[in-house]
Amino acid sequence: MGGGGAASPGGKYPQPRPLTGYFGVKGRSGDSSVRHWVGDVKDARRMFDSLTSGYVREVKLDDGTIIRYMPDGQTITFRPHSSSDGTPTIQIVGRGRNKPQKIHFVPQLARN
Repeated sequence: MGGGGAASPGGKYPQPRPLTGYFGVKGRSGDSSVRHWVGDVKDARRMFDSLTSGYVREVKLDDGTIIRYMPDGQTITFRPHSSSDGTPTIQIVGRGRNKPQKIHFVPQLARN
């Protein structure tokens, strides 16, 4: 499992940090909603499937992107390759159970 948050009950993917509501650690950009999590495309897809359990609608794009619409109104997107740095990415948009953020799955965390 990747790093940066507390494990959820049952050993599934982690829940966001209680004080910030974010997964993982802040990325290099100045935007605190851009996060880094150690893992690969398989880890990203497993976390995406866990976060989107109970989704109400799904759209699959030709590039491998999957968009799932949640009952609370959030949209959660899985991209196997982000346009910014090529890493697998989960993006959470809108109000709902999770704080809006973009999680990049990186091979290792950058040292500050």
